[in-house]
Amino acid sequence: MDQSHHHHRAYTVFTRLAIVTFLAAISAWANYEATKALDISISIEDPLSFSGHRFHQLLASDDRAIRIALEASNFACRILSSDKPVSHVTIQLSSLDMAHNEFIVRRDSTEGHDYTIVVNPLVMGVADPVRAVRAIMHRAMAWVWVWDGFGQAPQSLLAGIAEYVGIAAGFGPDPEPEASWLSVATHRTCWQAYPSGTMASFLRYIEQLRPGFIALLNDKLRHVWHDGMLDETLGMETGSSSQQLCSSFMHQLNNSSSATFVM
Repeated sequence: MDQSHHHHRAYTVFTRLAIVTFLAAISAWANYEATKALDISISIEDPLSFSGHRFHQLLASDDRAIRIALEASNFACRILSSDKPVSHVTIQLSSLDMAHNEFIVRRDSTEGHDYTIVVNPLVMGVADPVRAVRAIMHRAMAWVWVWDGFGQAPQSLLAGIAEYVGIAAGFGPDPEPEASWLSVATHRTCWQAYPSGTMASFLRYIEQLRPGFIALLNDKLRHVWHDGMLDETLGMETGSSSQQLCSSFMHQLNNSSSATFVM
């Protein structure tokens, strides 16, 4: 190999690294700009109740809940590389038992700039309510920042993305596939109507094969959802269809007792 060719190759590698670094810096700056202006407020529906009093004492009186929400917002924004316009988020401790839902995220304006995260008051009865709220905020903020394909994206896919963000932040055990899911998944696509934990495992599996997939998918979800969107996203580099990856994912699950992948 002559010296000029060696220098050309080194220059090409350096140029690529410089481009990647520049794009990462632009993404980080965009995320910072998106989250620094985010306004957070607290609402306690029944401040005299046990849950309301404990929430105020542990999370609201010193603005800890606001700091947790901003931390979770920054984390979700970074993973999703989201530049979605969000102006205000209200954290509302509900006065009503919300059955099996730890939280609900509600969009409060037609423009989609204002959201409310409604938290189940039963959360304040657990052994470590601060950690529980921190876990909720990471998943809830993922719901806030993820695009939803103009309301057309499958809810199970969005729930899986939110669960993925929560697990990436260190909250919640690694999800295990459910037997009922394993029995039917070969007949359907991996992102339709399945538990959020299993969906998170599938997304994590793809993210390992194609780093940056979650962020790229979120960018595409700013447009109207269509059934070929995952294939379109994957086809940019991997050349593998989502169904092929689904089959591969299923094969690994069927040959192991649980979905164990390293973040």
